[in-house]
Amino acid sequence: MDPLVLLLLGIIIGLVISLAYLNFKKPTQHQHASDFAALEAMFEQFMEELEEKQQEFRAEIAECEQQGKMVRTQPPSGKHQKVLDLFAQGKDATSIARQLGIGRGEVDLIIQLKSHQLHVANSKEV
Repeated sequence: MDPLVLLLLGIIIGLVISLAYLNFKKPTQHQHASDFAALEAMFEQFMEELEEKQQEFRAEIAECEQQGKMVRTQPPSGKHQKVLDLFAQGKDATSIARQLGIGRGEVDLIIQLKSHQLHVANSKEV
């Protein structure tokens, strides 16, 4: 046989073997569905754990609210503290807003939030 024919025949056989190997190793539709089902089960388990933790946190918050405990993760910011200090000195919201260069609505909100946290009916008690 001609060497060129042998070379072409070798290349063709190599390609056939390579394609057969790739098709053999290629994941099937069933394998994809199985992988997807496993991921879906893991996600559902994660969501259940997350919902349990959320219920635990809600129960803790409700308990703290019933006991009158304040749930706070950080102290008031510098601006909030300045607003509260000026308010404690007897200044009104408009003058506090002018002095600090912030909106009156923001000052009112800070005072209202502090009143709510302290469970007082009147912001003058803050």
